[in-house]
Amino acid sequence: MASLSLGFVVWASFGMPLTFAALAALGAVTFQFMGFVMVTAAQTFKNLHQRINDLTLSEAMNGNGVERLSNEMKGMRKALKTAVQGEVEPLARELEVIGTLIKQLAENSADSEYRITELEEATRDVTDGQNSLTGARADQPLPSSSAGQEREPSSKPNAEEKDMSWAEAIAEGRGEASTSETEYPAHSSSFGSGPASGPGVSKHPLPPVQSRRHTDIPADSSMMQAVRAAVDKNRVDLFLQPIVTLPQRKPKFYEALSRIRDSDGALIRPAQYLRSAEHAGAMPILDKMLLIRAVQVLQRLMARKADAVIVCNISATSLADTRFFNDFKMLLKAKRDLAEHLIFEFNQNTVEAFGDIEDESLRALKELGFKFAMDNVTRLAIDYPRLVDLGFHYIKTSATVLLEARKTGGNDIHAQDMPRFLARNGIEMIVDHIETEGQVIELLEFDVKYGQGFLFAAPREVKPDAILGATIAAEPPRKVG
Repeated sequence: MASLSLGFVVWASFGMPLTFAALAALGAVTFQFMGFVMVTAAQTFKNLHQRINDLTLSEAMNGNGVERLSNEMKGMRKALKTAVQGEVEPLARELEVIGTLIKQLAENSADSEYRITELEEATRDVTDGQNSLTGARADQPLPSSSAGQEREPSSKPNAEEKDMSWAEAIAEGRGEASTSETEYPAHSSSFGSGPASGPGVSKHPLPPVQSRRHTDIPADSSMMQAVRAAVDKNRVDLFLQPIVTLPQRKPKFYEALSRIRDSDGALIRPAQYLRSAEHAGAMPILDKMLLIRAVQVLQRLMARKADAVIVCNISATSLADTRFFNDFKMLLKAKRDLAEHLIFEFNQNTVEAFGDIEDESLRALKELGFKFAMDNVTRLAIDYPRLVDLGFHYIKTSATVLLEARKTGGNDIHAQDMPRFLARNGIEMIVDHIETEGQVIELLEFDVKYGQGFLFAAPREVKPDAILGATIAAEPPRKVG
């Protein structure tokens, strides 16, 4: 309206042409529109700036809130960690105590079961012996001077009896094959010409394990005499120590260990007599006795536990002995069904000193399906492809060696990664000489699957009657002549 009024005034008052008055009115309208646009834009920019300020303030407030929330979460985490540690540490200590109690209970239970089995077997043996004796007396003619009269079965073979092979010794239930001079002529002067008696049948009963004392290491000459006497008198005992799974602590394997005794019945450990036995040339005989008894025990274990496995140590001296190895290989050929249940063990120094003859001997046993383990490992830098080629499936190292290797380093492979590295190459690690719960906790970080040591169980003697069983008791009377 103001623009029209302006045009009318220009036309009427100033006498301007109508066209000029219209242009004046249009110019006024345009000026008003531009003024309106400018005012509106200024207001819009003002509102937008206010919104931006509001958003900036809101963002700052949100940032403060996030920071405050983050600090609160950190505090909650710290408080939660402290609370959890406070609750878990006593629980961990209690679990450790419970674990120790469970282990003791398991050992007591196993000992009770073992004693019950011994009593049952002793009762059965007495019954069978009485039945056998009754039957023999019923069938026996009146005493006469005839050379064909029968005698009761003797646990000690007659000196004139023919030497038995290893397989016959196992089937017969004796602790070892004959060690007469026809078998090892090189050592016949040291060990006598007559066959050794079976285990558990000496004239002097053995004292129980708990009452035995351990002898100090005598001089070499004295120890060699002690070894010769122990072999001659058959004072060689078989011990078994379990190798358990971790962390379950269930027995997986049993390692066969030999102990000899002096004339007083005192135990002599392998570390004390092995060197002297090697100098005396007795290792093939000792290894044979240990192996035959281990096979006998294994057969009995398999009757109760189908997956029983025994680890048996073989010395380098025995492996290089042609006669021993031939008999050894013949036995394993006859017992190929035990290939999954027998593991033969050699120490690291022995394996690293193997030549072509020993390597071929191991490959021959590998072809029969038997597996090997390397123990006393003190150097982890090993030619593992060679071990796999020879048939080694296990290596044994002590807890001290493995834990020290983690601290000192020096190997291409970190000690903590060693068990996994070995597993990828088909070799499992067994850690022995475990004596504390702290060592177990550290070893679990290594992903070690098998452990051995006094913490789990000490070596236990296998009683002679557990080796012989009812075989000799039920043996029919033999005829003399």
